[in-house]
Order: sequence, then C-alpha cells, then structure tokens
Amino acid sequence: MRWALGVSAVLNSILIMTVTGALPFFFFLSLTVNIALLWYIFSSFRQYQELEEDISNMLLKTFELEEHLVSVYQMEMFYGDQTLHSLVEHTKDVVTELEVYRHKYSLDGQPLLEEEETQEE
Repeated sequence: MRWALGVSAVLNSILIMTVTGALPFFFFLSLTVNIALLWYIFSSFRQYQELEEDISNMLLKTFELEEHLVSVYQMEMFYGDQTLHSLVEHTKDVVTELEVYRHKYSLDGQPLLEEEETQEE
C-alpha cells in the first residue's frame, strides 16, 4: 500500500510539472511534505501519550505494593522486623524515584502522589 502511494506521488508530481510548470510542482511537493510531517507529529504524540499512561500504571502498581508491604509490616507478627522494614524503605525510595521520572516526562506536570493523597482523603 505504501509503495502505491509513493508511485502515485511520483507520477502526480511528473504530471503536475509537465502540465503546469515548476511552481505548482513545488507547491504540491511542499503540501505533501507538510502532510507527512503532520502525520508523523500526531503519531509521535500518540505514542508519547501511551508511554505516559504506561508509566502512570506502573507507578500505581508500585503504590499498591508499598501499601501492601506497609500493612504486612504493621502486623503484630512482623512488627519490628528489620528485613521487612528495609524492604518498606526501599519500596518508598523506588516510588519516589518513579514519581520523579513520571513528573519529568509528564505532559500535564501533575505529580501522581498528590492525586493519590487527595483520593484517600
């Protein structure tokens, strides 16, 4: 399909140049390039939005893991266990670092941690 569009563009450009001259050909060429660039920009933007959504989902899963670890750590059986405590601290560090990356690459600039805190209240 793409090769057919390419062949069509070449044949149309030769036809326009032959019939009307060079100026309309360059207009046609400029229009074609602009349409291709707009398609590329929208395609890139769509991929960026999917990436941002995936990062947000990954961060939410990490939040859930942190909450689960904290709830296990607060149980009487495990309260004060150093291994579990270091695991909770490490998870908090990972969540903070992921939030920094999400904020860095986010289009809206809103940190997800604030959204979580307002939802809990």
